Amino acid sequence: MSTSNACILTVNGGSSSIKFALFEAGGGLWRILAGQFAGIGLSEGTFSVKAANNADNVSRRMALPDYTTAVNSLMDWIQVRSDDRGELMAVGHRVVDGDTSMSFTPTAGLPMSTRTGDLDPSLSWYLEQTEKMPAREFHHMINHECGLLGVSELSSDMQELLSKKASDPRAAEAVALFCYQAKKWILRVGRCTGRVGHSRLLRRHR
Repeated sequence: MSTSNACILTVNGGSSSIKFALFEAGGGLWRILAGQFAGIGLSEGTFSVKAANNADNVSRRMALPDYTTAVNSLMDWIQVRSDDRGELMAVGHRVVDGDTSMSFTPTAGLPMSTRTGDLDPSLSWYLEQTEKMPAREFHHMINHECGLLGVSELSSDMQELLSKKASDPRAAEAVALFCYQAKKWILRVGRCTGRVGHSRLLRRHR
């Protein structure tokens, strides 16, 4: 699809995927396409794009051993198709409003594709004592071998787990754990925002 205006690329990197969208910037923003690299770090990943012009649509499997491969593939794909588009004027990554379960690092909060979510801080010391696990190995485990992948022992992809949960109890357990933790965080955030809203109401009355 051709455009004479400058473009903006938005990127959202998750624990095992990269989602992106390309917008034309000229008198407003118009989304040209959106896509994702999914299954990063698994035996096989997927690359898909849904565009305003069906000729630009993509859906294929590819090797995505790490984030570097996925990011390079994205930039190469954008570069190849940039000749008939406007200049890429800006790139934005994960613009959020502040409501998140993550803390000092993304490992905290909800369990993700390969991240543990909240866990007992003493676990690192316990594994060092019982399994002689060094800090570097512990860090790698809780970021790349846990979460949906660790619980299910099948996949870090929620869509794949949902498709298998009726026939595989491991997939069902991973989905159930995520949903349980998500409900807890929704209630926790709801209580906090409710208190903030209540205090604002009191201040307005004062």
